Amino acid sequence: MKKNLKKFTSLVLASSMALALSACGSGGAAAPDTTAAAGGGGAKTEAPADTKASGEDDQGAADGTDYTQGPSLVIKYCTATAENQPSGHYGRSLSARLDELTGGRIKVECYYNSEMGSNSELLEGLQLGTIEMTCMSAANLGGFCESLMLLDLPYLFSCGEAANEAMNGEVGREILDELEPSGFHGLGWVTGGTELWRLLTANKEIKVPSDLNGIKIRIMSNQIHESFWNALGASPIPMAFSELYTALQNGTVDAQENPWGQIQGSKLYECQKYIMKTEHMFDFSPVVISKPFWDTLSAEDQALIQMVCDEIAEGERAYTDQLQFDAEKEATDYGCQVVELTPEEKQQWVDIGRSIYDKFADKIGQERIDKCLEISAKYE
Repeated sequence: MKKNLKKFTSLVLASSMALALSACGSGGAAAPDTTAAAGGGGAKTEAPADTKASGEDDQGAADGTDYTQGPSLVIKYCTATAENQPSGHYGRSLSARLDELTGGRIKVECYYNSEMGSNSELLEGLQLGTIEMTCMSAANLGGFCESLMLLDLPYLFSCGEAANEAMNGEVGREILDELEPSGFHGLGWVTGGTELWRLLTANKEIKVPSDLNGIKIRIMSNQIHESFWNALGASPIPMAFSELYTALQNGTVDAQENPWGQIQGSKLYECQKYIMKTEHMFDFSPVVISKPFWDTLSAEDQALIQMVCDEIAEGERAYTDQLQFDAEKEATDYGCQVVELTPEEKQQWVDIGRSIYDKFADKIGQERIDKCLEISAKYE
């Protein structure tokens, strides 16, 4: 089934990834997770010269709408990740499509690798209106909107399809709307179609929670993550992502958990022999725009930007899934062993993960948790 999914993903990408191939460049910069900024100074990039879809002219959409009329706008899209990682690639796609539809009237300037600041600095910039747009892991926004803690609950979703149904539907829209009072307008989510799971890596094979006894695992600074790994019997150690590679090398920590993109981007597989497909959380990154800036836009330009964000979402999910497949191949080619859990083994993780929900239900909302579990049950 995985082979068929890879073939399907490749077909989807064949028509949409010409931009990605040129945009990714070397793609060698490390991809930080939610706790740290990547090093390096990625220069700003703008849209490629010609990316218009079939059936469109140079001055508008296929339905004849002329988006070239209106004030000129420059949107600074800033992310802490590398250009070829999902959040970075999303900016490239957004830039290309808006440039194409508006004839250059709306320009999106993309900045990568924390060139414009750390995640916290980017959020402050959005609130002040000095930066217009960003995309980062949901955990970074948890302090502004407790509902986003929903996405940190382990084993909330049974599969990627369930996760996308929830977050691209009523549940996701409600959470994005709740960002407004903090100065952010939510436009959508960057995620995978089926593959953007957080995985466990270690230098010993781990199949059931009891195998974690005595294991020191690096986690991001997040109360739900800490509660989860404590419940599993591990010893969680909050640590900046930038410190992780060295910590794994010198034995300060024995294990870590992240999606394939971070495992590949920072070459964590060089320090870890086993990669366990625990698939304990499905990663989502909200796309947010500065509300002070958003409120200055005409209703027509607001609708256009939202339309483009919706339009590019499917292609971005396919691109992100392909990144996971590529990262897995790179790690296994290096010599890492990928460990698949049996249904019986996986259920032990699920039972412990879901046992911590009650601690956070008051902040997240029990009704919202139940809705996600209801959606997940349809796919089990």
